[in-house]
Amino acid sequence: MSDTTANETHTELFSWRMEQNVAVVKVRDRLLLRLADLTAKGMAVDHLQTFASTDSVRAMVILNPHQTSDKQEYLEILTTLKTQDSSFAARLCNAANQIITQLAGLSKPVVAAGAGRIVSLLLNMGLAADYRIVADDAVFVNPGLAMGLPSKGGAAFFLSRLIGTARAMEFMLNQDEISAETALAWGLVNKVVPFEELEDAAISKAHEMGELPQSVFGPIKKMVSGDLAKLKTCLEQE
Repeated sequence: MSDTTANETHTELFSWRMEQNVAVVKVRDRLLLRLADLTAKGMAVDHLQTFASTDSVRAMVILNPHQTSDKQEYLEILTTLKTQDSSFAARLCNAANQIITQLAGLSKPVVAAGAGRIVSLLLNMGLAADYRIVADDAVFVNPGLAMGLPSKGGAAFFLSRLIGTARAMEFMLNQDEISAETALAWGLVNKVVPFEELEDAAISKAHEMGELPQSVFGPIKKMVSGDLAKLKTCLEQE
């Protein structure tokens, strides 16, 4: 179910509004667990398809929630998995795969913005975007590693292409925090800004990228990003 207040539409997974020709999507917390709701997942997929097919939408910004805890979602997932049958885990994986595949396949620019502790599916949604900007308080963490939960959402596919196989292995097997400055030096993100400037900076970049002819941007993205079939294979292997 969606609810529209003022100029913003609210759903179980996110809220969104239009800033001129840019769709600004604010992701809610506990995203992976929320994706287990098939209705909510279906609505998210429908919205992404609408953004992709609407000519007046030239670009998209994805604003991740500002998280201060990096273990809570994983603990909730582990607790929930123990009380559910195998279909629940399959539902989570399929939902995450669909969202990531759609984001990676969009022929319009996607700018991802993050702050705080960036984990799990939020990281991989950012990797599927075309431009990544984070606040100066951002840290990349991998709490699932110690719990035996590998990253879900195509991290191996995206990271190996973005920062190289050696850095990708280092990142995925690392249990220490990776700061915004280190992420910028590695090429994991494109820009670091003060937290209070994050949303405006992301929207400004989306407007800039949205001015590019879609007949040019789409083919360039396809050539640079790689084969979506290989992404789907990677997602199936996770």
